[in-house]
Amino acid sequence: MIKDPIYGKNNLFAVADEAVNTYIFRPLGWPIAKFLKNSPISANQLTFIGLIFGILSGVFYYYGGNLNYFFGALFLFIASLIDCTDGPLARLKNMQSEFGKILEGIVDYLVGLSVFIGLSISLYRESNYSKGTLFVIVIVFILIIVQNIGWDYSRMQFMNIMEKGIFEPVTSFSDFYQKHAELRYKERGIIAKISIVGYYIYNLAVERILSPTFPYKKREVKYFNEDERKQYYKRFRLIMRLWTWNAAKTKIVFIVLCTIFYQKKILIFGLLLGFNLLWIMTFIAHKINFYKKS
Repeated sequence: MIKDPIYGKNNLFAVADEAVNTYIFRPLGWPIAKFLKNSPISANQLTFIGLIFGILSGVFYYYGGNLNYFFGALFLFIASLIDCTDGPLARLKNMQSEFGKILEGIVDYLVGLSVFIGLSISLYRESNYSKGTLFVIVIVFILIIVQNIGWDYSRMQFMNIMEKGIFEPVTSFSDFYQKHAELRYKERGIIAKISIVGYYIYNLAVERILSPTFPYKKREVKYFNEDERKQYYKRFRLIMRLWTWNAAKTKIVFIVLCTIFYQKKILIFGLLLGFNLLWIMTFIAHKINFYKKS
């Protein structure tokens, strides 16, 4: 399969990206992006198309049954593929923007929320509205949020330090609001402004609730020179690879496989125990690595 040459030149992306993206979605997405290069479709429009497929996936999961689960899985796969296509399309059209990255992240969460709600209602209904099933669903939902927060924060910090040589801790909503004043000014639409504010709130929550990779004790901006960046990369490269298995796309592939073969018990067991054990192992390994080296 043809790989994205722009993506392939940057080893940082390979280290801080999920295996399912590296070997499935990105190789499939690159030819599609090349095909759409001369089309009138923009990267942000493609992102919204992915959102539509994600919502349709949630609708099919909601109705339940083998056939609906099959189409739910199919549309979820397409939404995930589009998520790895809009970025390359933006680069090919030279349309990269900070808002585009924010929009993509928000759409990812909306797709995940749609699928989770639809699938949860279906499982709850099939259990004859069992309170035990409802309790498990709520617990799984909370744990998935915690897992995603850990992964998002780890990758964001790793990429900022490696690409920009800077770590900026989030201390307040006003800090984010001031830093992105230019972005708010450029984006006039109400949807864009709401998305940007949502992005501020989310990142503040990530910093305040869970900071598993905080590189030093003082909560202030830190700049990394070339040697410090190399040392940071050496220290956290393997940990970042471990973090990638806790990310959303890996769970999506797991959900697609379980639902396309209608394996509900494996699905629930994996989301409730499997991924959480992996997250705990990753978090512990990260902390041991950090304090051992510090």
